[in-house]
Amino acid sequence: MRPTETEREIKKAKRDLEQDTLNNAYKITFATPHGRIVLDDLCKKAMLWVTTFTGNSHTYFNEGKRDLALYILKRTNTADPNIIIKLMSEKLDLKLEREINKNK
Repeated sequence: MRPTETEREIKKAKRDLEQDTLNNAYKITFATPHGRIVLDDLCKKAMLWVTTFTGNSHTYFNEGKRDLALYILKRTNTADPNIIIKLMSEKLDLKLEREINKNK
């Protein structure tokens, strides 16, 4: 039996609500400085900032980890693109601060 138009609309509304709820959760989770520290740690662990190629079958394992980090970043970016911008800005500020302190 095929769903009616009303049933399809109800299903779509439910999916939209679930997506909005999930987007909100990502936004709240990673909007704080502590959340961005966790996000960066997950990306490092998943080898997002480095090559995953090993020259053997371990590359597939690494790509699986990387794929999960890309999913998290995609969800985060959908929730609020500014979170990733803040993360990258904070990483750059920290790197510059380290360089300044190293050259003193």
